[in-house]
Amino acid sequence: MQGIFHSDLKAGDYIKKGQEVGFISDIFGKKIKTLIAPESGEILYKIGTPPVNNGETLMCIGY
Repeated sequence: MQGIFHSDLKAGDYIKKGQEVGFISDIFGKKIKTLIAPESGEILYKIGTPPVNNGETLMCIGY
């Protein structure tokens, strides 16, 4: 999905499987996709720029 990535989480935060980790909005701020953690673990890194494209890695979760 193409849009603007929003997340309050940062590297080092622990997340649980099924937890909302962020969302993607259009350029007007309308939420178009909610992002859910596929696994529990620690966020190793998160992208540093808000604009995202289809297939782009947004964060890496170590589990």
